[in-house]
Amino acid sequence: MVEQSIMHKISVVMPVHNAEGYFKTVLESVLNQTLPDFELIIIDDCSTDSTVALIESYIVQDSRIKIIKMTDNLGAGASRNIGIEHATGKYIIFLDDDDVIESNMFELLFFTSESLELDVLCFRTHFIDYNTQKITETPWTIRSDLLPPQTVFSGRDIKSDFFRAFIWWPWDKLFKRDFIISTGVMFQEIRTSNDLAFTATQVLLAGKISVLDQVLISHTVARNGSLENSRNSSYACAIDALKQLKKNLEDAGLFTEKRCDYVSYCVSFLEWNANTLHGDSYFNFYSLCKAFLEALEIKDSELIEPNLVHIYHDLITLDSINYLFKLKGDLQRNLNYANGEIESLRLIESNFNEVQRSSECLSKQLQEARDKYSVVEELLSNLTNELSVKRRELFGHENSTPTSSDVSHLFSQESDFDNFLNEKECHVSEVDKGYFKHLKDEFKNMLRILAIYRERVIYLEQKINKQRY
Repeated sequence: MVEQSIMHKISVVMPVHNAEGYFKTVLESVLNQTLPDFELIIIDDCSTDSTVALIESYIVQDSRIKIIKMTDNLGAGASRNIGIEHATGKYIIFLDDDDVIESNMFELLFFTSESLELDVLCFRTHFIDYNTQKITETPWTIRSDLLPPQTVFSGRDIKSDFFRAFIWWPWDKLFKRDFIISTGVMFQEIRTSNDLAFTATQVLLAGKISVLDQVLISHTVARNGSLENSRNSSYACAIDALKQLKKNLEDAGLFTEKRCDYVSYCVSFLEWNANTLHGDSYFNFYSLCKAFLEALEIKDSELIEPNLVHIYHDLITLDSINYLFKLKGDLQRNLNYANGEIESLRLIESNFNEVQRSSECLSKQLQEARDKYSVVEELLSNLTNELSVKRRELFGHENSTPTSSDVSHLFSQESDFDNFLNEKECHVSEVDKGYFKHLKDEFKNMLRILAIYRERVIYLEQKINKQRY
């Protein structure tokens, strides 16, 4: 490979093929970055639409764009290798022609990599459906539970299940160009899965890796014509990729160390491929898959998880027809379980709604009780004042106005109150005495009503608190 002098902070390597319907949005998301010092190397892989004309119209306006026109349609792997050879950036990012990126992505990636002196920086993405524009979060693309706790770590610091710690596509990772060159590992020039061996090997060999826990790319899925949707015609590439990964590990002297991780990943990856292919591609792939796994001579003890043992035995013992029947049974059980969970959620939702309605009703009753309690308190206060005035009129007391609690205490002593009136009989007319007793009875009734509403308020408050907790 020809050595290139560093002329930019970042090189963006982007294979393109027949992207006229959506590429303008992608292109502008790259050109409008807050970090302006980058080069965009577009490798046109024999487009037959107006993609090249669109790119050339932008080249006139922006010198950061370079286009390399392939004479043969070789695929993304070969295109990316050509991009690496022409890259002059300190760092390289490999984007697909339907990736829309955040405007500050290059800035975040560059300065994070510089400050931590990284070989590889990984970050998060989400999916966007090409047809519906629905966004799907993808937290499973970075398995934080498998990564070391420190901010910067090496590939070999991931002690268990290394190959399932990340998804091995390259567009959610920034690579230091000199590090890529030093490994001598390039993309496979196969139709699909061409990034698996390259990306996994680069991360495993990297001495300084970190993760930026931010979503920076919207990766398009479900687009007709994308390579992701052409796996039925390139089913053998999955096994070719696993073979190349094994060779890379052997060349680096790491296969024995990572054998358990590798064979576990093979079982998981091949199961996914078998479950997602259809027609003749499925049957042809299944035969290749069984032969590949048998050649590895995997022991049960080498597989990291118990479910992988079951999957492995299914793949090597069942023929393609019986595997489909088993898969159907598994899917039906999963569907039944999912339906049960949905029904449970509906019941929980129904109970929640009922509790919410009950809570709203109780809250309304509580407010009504508080309002009535407030009215009774106001009546009690007025009655207390009236009693105080009458007391001064009848007995000539000039003391300060008693509180409701004072009057309540006085009226609670029934005999004392009556004796008090009898002692003052010579000063009190029968009319006034009767009126005063009438006020006393009203006051006592008001106290009873007040107590009732106070108990009601306390009861409702306790009931609402129980529902909340």
